[in-house]
Amino acid sequence: MAIRMVVTDLDGTLLKDDHTVDSRDIHTLTQLGKSGVVRVAATGRSIFTAAQVLEPNFPIDFLVFSTGSGVIDWATKELTMVMQMETVEVNHIAQILVKEQFDFMIHEAIPQNHIFQFHASGNPNPDFERRCEFYHGFNTPFIPGIPYPEPCTQILIILAASQSAREVEIRKLLRNYSIIKATSPFDKESIWLEIFPLGVSKAHGIDWISNVKGIERSEIFAIGNDYNDLEMLDHAAHSYVVANAPADMLNRYKNTGSNEQSGFTSALESAFALCV
Repeated sequence: MAIRMVVTDLDGTLLKDDHTVDSRDIHTLTQLGKSGVVRVAATGRSIFTAAQVLEPNFPIDFLVFSTGSGVIDWATKELTMVMQMETVEVNHIAQILVKEQFDFMIHEAIPQNHIFQFHASGNPNPDFERRCEFYHGFNTPFIPGIPYPEPCTQILIILAASQSAREVEIRKLLRNYSIIKATSPFDKESIWLEIFPLGVSKAHGIDWISNVKGIERSEIFAIGNDYNDLEMLDHAAHSYVVANAPADMLNRYKNTGSNEQSGFTSALESAFALCV
């Protein structure tokens, strides 16, 4: 069956390490558009941070952002789907995380979810501190005892590599929510756990688009590089990971070149050849 939708992660997949896109991959995306293939970028980035690496005329049709919390029609820049966590849930989770001494950040509702409040447990966590500093000017401290006043997009927990065993604890405490894992883009080893309303994932955003466009899962190609891509890769019939993905993902999905080697285009060439 033909491929009618192509989905790619951004950081570490389509984007090179310097946050640019290889000209070969730009050409591939342009040709896909001319062929009528729906082009989707699915990222953990917010609208604000995605716009820092994608030009307004970048050759995609949709942006699935904030790990599936929202979808934008890229041509019109219209928000077409948004999910959020209600205020009572935000405060419930925050109380648990403060009590259990986790380092976390509460991100405002879309489209302002690049702005957040943070709470530090007091335990050493350089990656958490680095993210707070990186977004200096876009964050303020969360003060326990003062209720968070509004819905949010997600709550981000950052675990130092030495705390990785606590992931199981978090999943038990917050089993009624979507918990999406990713590797820190800062130190490449800390664990980021994003807490969303149940059902949020990149796959959810992709499914929303495919329902609008009348595209079957058997007609979807997806490529990624990290754990927050798992749901997306399992959703698509044709799934690849770039060579710089973790070893367990390389063993689970078809492989292609790295993000520095136009792995996106190479994987598509392989996938389209298999569909002929």
